[in-house]
Parts: sequence; C-alpha cells; structure tokens
Amino acid sequence: MAVSRSPVLVLALVAAVLAAGCAFAATASERGPAGDVCYALTLSVGSGSGSVEKSPSSSGTCPLGQYYAGYGVTVIATASGGYVFSGWTGADNNSANPTTVTMTSDKTVSGSFSYNCYALALSVGSGSGTVERSPQSAGGCPTGQYPPGYGVTLVATPNPGYTFSNWTGADNNAFNPSTVTMTSNKTVTGNFAQVTCYQLTTSVGSGSGTVEQGPPSAGGCPNGAYPPGYDVTVIATASAGYIFTGWTGADNNNNPTVVTMNSNRSVAGNFASNCYALTTGVASGIGAVERSPGNAGGCPNGSYPAGYGVLLIATPSGGYTFAGWTGADNNNNPTTVTMNGDRTVMGNFTAVNTNTPTNTSTSTNTATNTHTPTNTPTWTPTNTPQPPDVPTHTPTNTLLPTETSTNTATNTPQPPDAPTHTPTNTQPPADTPTNTPLPPGAPTPTPTSTLPPDATTATPTSVPGATPETSPTPTATAPATQPGPTATPPQANGDVDCSGRTNSVDAVYVLQFSAGMLADLACHEDADVSGDGRINSLDSALILQHTAGLIASF
Repeated sequence: MAVSRSPVLVLALVAAVLAAGCAFAATASERGPAGDVCYALTLSVGSGSGSVEKSPSSSGTCPLGQYYAGYGVTVIATASGGYVFSGWTGADNNSANPTTVTMTSDKTVSGSFSYNCYALALSVGSGSGTVERSPQSAGGCPTGQYPPGYGVTLVATPNPGYTFSNWTGADNNAFNPSTVTMTSNKTVTGNFAQVTCYQLTTSVGSGSGTVEQGPPSAGGCPNGAYPPGYDVTVIATASAGYIFTGWTGADNNNNPTVVTMNSNRSVAGNFASNCYALTTGVASGIGAVERSPGNAGGCPNGSYPAGYGVLLIATPSGGYTFAGWTGADNNNNPTTVTMNGDRTVMGNFTAVNTNTPTNTSTSTNTATNTHTPTNTPTWTPTNTPQPPDVPTHTPTNTLLPTETSTNTATNTPQPPDAPTHTPTNTQPPADTPTNTPLPPGAPTPTPTSTLPPDATTATPTSVPGATPETSPTPTATAPATQPGPTATPPQANGDVDCSGRTNSVDAVYVLQFSAGMLADLACHEDADVSGDGRINSLDSALILQHTAGLIASF
C-alpha cells in the first residue's frame, strides 16, 4: 500500500530523531567545540608510596584530562624510595609500566606500590667479639634495611684473647672487613677463635724509677698480654738522683731492651742512688763549717751528684783561728770538695795565744874620753827603739880626750838569738855643742842618743895629748819640701751584699765573684779590702779573718 508523505510530516520526523540523538550523546560524555565526544581519565595511587602520570594531558579540542573516543593515553607509575611498582587497576595492561589506557568511556586508573627494603641481621657465631655494618641504612629504608642490590660493609672486631675466624652469609666469608649485597633479607654471622696470650709483668726491683712496656698489648690479647713470639720493648727511667743498673728477668741489660713473649714473663728494672752525702762538722776547737749549696742535681739535702764541687767555708769563733781540714782535698779556706763518693769533712780550729812577752833588758853604752873638755854639751840625743834583729849601735861623741860620756838606751825586747844593737848619737842640725870644763868631782854627763833603725855601731875616738878644742859644728840640712796632701779613696769595708754587716757570707760572695760564679756584687766598691786594685781570693780571706776577729780592720 502506498503511503503518502506530507512534507511537514517528514520534517517533524527528522527533527524528532536528531533531538533524540543529541540527548543520548550528552549522557555518555561531553562534546568538544566541534561536537566531538570527549571522555575523562582519572588517575590515583592505590597502595604503597609513589606517583602516577598520564601523557598527553588531553587530546584534540577536549578539555584538560579528557580525550576523544578511542584515544590511547600513556600512564606511568613512579615508586617512592623503598617501594616498587606492583600493578595497575583499570588500565589496558595492569602489569606493564608504563601502560596504555584506551578511552572508550570515562575511566579511573590506580597505580599500586609495595615496600622494597631488604633487612640485614648481624650476629656473633663462635668466640667473642663484635660485628658492625656501614652504613646503617640506605635508599630511604629504615635502620638496618637497604634497597635491592645495595652493598653493605661488614666489620668484625675480636675481643681481647680472640681473633677473627670467618663470616657466615657474607659475599666473602674470609675477608675482614667484608661486603654483603642485598638481594633479599639476609643474616650474616661473624665467628671468632680464642688465641694464646702471654702476660708480661713489669716492676721496679730496687732503687727509684719507672718501667714502661710498649705497646700495651697486641694480637687481640688483653692489656699487658701478647701473642706467642711477640717482641715487647721495655724502657727504664731512673728518678732524680738514681741511675739504671740493670734488669732482672730480661733477655739482656740493655736499656731499652726487647722481651720476646714465648711464655708469661716478669721483668724488673733496678736502680741505684747516684747522690753522694757530704757530712761536715768541727773536729777540734770552736768554730763553724758551712757548705754552699745545700744540695744539687735533684739530690736530697746534704747530697750531691757525682763530680759535683761543694764549697766549704770555716769560720772560727772569737779567740780561735782556722787550723786546717780533715777529709778535704786541701787545707784552703774556703775550699772545694769534689763529690765522687760519700764524704766527711771536718774543720779544725786552735786557740789564739794573747800573752805578749816583755823584755826589760837595758843596754848601756859608755864611751870614755881622756881629753879634758872645756865645754859641757848642751844637746841631748834620743835613742830610738830598734827592732829585734837590728845590731846594737854605738854612738860617736865628738868630745875632748878627757871627757867621759855615758849613754843609756832602752831597746825593744829582742829574741835570744838577736845580735846586740849599739845606738848611734845623732846631733840635731844647726846645734853647736860647747864643751865646758867640769869642776873637780862633777858627775859625768849622760847624753841620750836618738838612733835611726838602721844605724851602725860607732866608737868614739880619743887623741892622747891633744889640746882642748871646740867640737865641730854640724851642718843643718833643710827639710825636704813635701808634696801637698793627696785625697785617699774610701777604704772598702767588705760588706759586698749591702747588708750592713761584714761576715762570712760576704767572703763567699767575693770568692764566687772572683771565680766567675757571680756576674756582679751588690756593693762592688766594698770588695777590694786588700787595696791592690783587684777582687780575688785574698779579699775573701781578709774578710774571713776580720769576721773571726784576727784583724781589727782592713
């Protein structure tokens, strides 16, 4: 049957079909500006830690994150540290990475990740020691865990008395340090073996000092112990005032010495005193003995090292004088004692004799002249006392032959063996004596002679039968012109330390200065008490004598 179609009806039918088609497309997805259908792709991380990305971000004229129907979108998963990609959910191939998602509709795709750190466990198997790893972790893994393929360094340290044997579970079980490669969870064990150790004991046998051994230990042995055959160096150090004399228990007496450890051993260092004691005192008389210095070289008080020179000074008390040393090298005072062993040095003093013998002998010089004088002499010569060893001087009188002159002089006391001294009469200058005739029975005049110390004997001469004559007139000699007074420098008083007193300490300082032991003296100008222009041991001796009262002044 023929169906007539009205144009109006056809247009209405077409419009209805188009409207239905547009309504269906709008429910499936959105359309792009050109009317194309666009599907949305949503990405997420399902489990674990990582990130997922799509490429490209859109297609055609579709909005961001949307793609044309049938478009293949590339999806990439990236695991975080310590994780690995484990699969997709909603992709075309859920195991591949990267993978492709074909957009036939709106889709959601999730990337999943799993934990990927391998744990390393360490332990000690046999023996005694410790095992350590380096580093403690890596690749973002927790402590003690590492990413696949990571190489961990292992170190074994034996305790004293043990040595490393081997590893169990490492890449190379014989090496130390060693390495383990983390391809899975692993356990590595360090093994140790006990070793033979010999103990070395060191000590001080005699005297004073220290003994040291080096190194303190070796071969994994405890402190003071060593493996068989090990050579240990032992050193002895003497204390002050001591010297090393030898070892007890060592292989030789060298210092340092080497002790080979083939068994437990004991080695002692021996020392001897190297300080010699000096004992001083007074053996006889009264006085004091001082030493300088009191000690030296680290030795105790009163002791000195070998070869040291000690200065000794003897100071007598009042009424005594130094007589010499007992036990010294010489009798000088001060003296120096060289310490090559223990020594005893004593000072000796003797009393000073203060009694002065008096000689009252009187010598009388008598000269007889048979000539009769006409004048009596008016001058009186004076006889000067002579020293004991000057011969007796006989004065010569110029008198008339009959004149008798008696001269009485008193001489200084002389020793028994001194020759007799005859004084000489010397007339004063410009004095003319006159001989006056003496009346009968008049006493003979006695002139007093003035004699110089070196005068010789003169015998008066008489001429028999001579006529009276006048004595010759002596010629007066004008006194020599004396130079004007010269300024005398102040006398040194011996107080060289400026203490206000002169004593044995000043004598020591002067002696030390003259020996070059002191650079200068505090009161330098008071040192030259001898006045010879030099400062030497003579000045020291004079100061000591002055201190002892043997001399009153310098």
